Amino acid sequence: MLVPLQPCAPPAQGLQPARGELACQGLIAVVAFALLALSCAGQPIWANGADGRGEAFSLPLRCQLNGGAWRECQMVVDELGAHWQLVLGNDRYGFQHDGRGQVRMRRGLGAWSTVEPRWTADASLCWDGLCAQGPIPLD
Repeated sequence: MLVPLQPCAPPAQGLQPARGELACQGLIAVVAFALLALSCAGQPIWANGADGRGEAFSLPLRCQLNGGAWRECQMVVDELGAHWQLVLGNDRYGFQHDGRGQVRMRRGLGAWSTVEPRWTADASLCWDGLCAQGPIPLD
């Protein structure tokens, strides 16, 4: 049900705002937040995510393991350019980048091993036998 909005009037000098005026101010804040969120809609999925503020995000990709069939997977970015995971079905592969070019990978809770990232001719980013395709955020 839509309720007609009344303009918010400032309280008279020296008086506290009435309950209805506080609700109106709250509504203005909600509308402003919604407009801000809508203004970001055209940005890349990671534009509002893990950008140094500690906010993780995920995005769908296609992955291939050891030359097998391509299948849907999920990239979970914990810290953009430094820590991320690829989730293929029930398997999770963790990645760490040291900021100097060295990348480590592990399957599940297994041991970390250094991997060599490389781009292939079909625009896949691969780390040893694991490859991903799609809008991969690099940094």
